[in-house]
Amino acid sequence: MCGDQDDIYDDHEELSELETLGFDPKIINFVNPGGWLCYENCIFDFRGRLVRKYDFHIDNSCIITNKSFDNGVAFVINDPTKAHDDRKYALMDFYGNILTDFFDGTGEGWIDNTYISVERNGKWGYIDKSGRQVTDFRFDWCGMDYEWINQSSIYEIVRIESKREGIHLELGLFTFKGTLALEPIYKEIEIKSKYYSFENGRERTDALLNDVIFASDFDGNKFRWMHHHGLEQI
Repeated sequence: MCGDQDDIYDDHEELSELETLGFDPKIINFVNPGGWLCYENCIFDFRGRLVRKYDFHIDNSCIITNKSFDNGVAFVINDPTKAHDDRKYALMDFYGNILTDFFDGTGEGWIDNTYISVERNGKWGYIDKSGRQVTDFRFDWCGMDYEWINQSSIYEIVRIESKREGIHLELGLFTFKGTLALEPIYKEIEIKSKYYSFENGRERTDALLNDVIFASDFDGNKFRWMHHHGLEQI
């Protein structure tokens, strides 16, 4: 009888699937109800129950701007034991299907939840979330640094190394339509907007579809580009 009584008041809780796989249960503490956690090669719900397990580890290096499966896909790592610079990355859908070859690097965030920059053999290009290549691998950098034009990812500056004497980079503009609005031939690209934000101590401009983007070339010519009107010299 005493044994039965002890069993009744035993407050031991059954281990979650997250714990049975050897993970620290504390990692689930910051997941909101209804949300999930991508950790190593698994997805768990907010109670620590296993949702899916994959053959590859999920890349969470840019969890703020490139959160896994926000748009149905995530980048995975070929070998998580390698140093960060030695890893390679492929795009995977929620069901575990690998959609691309493995790339040398990935951009920090998605443009309109559809396009992202990836690196191959020292050059950058763009793919969409189905894994389809939408530009050549021709750029020397696709920037999400302080020159990142907008926080909601409508446009992104691309760069190529210049062959002009005394010039380091030439700039272009990739858009949410999956096309280059401005070829990388410009000295400066600037957007006039009343919306600004700060990230990592740097000011960023938040572009809207009706905002005007200005560009100047190396001959002193100035141009204006708008999504609805295209490019014109001013």
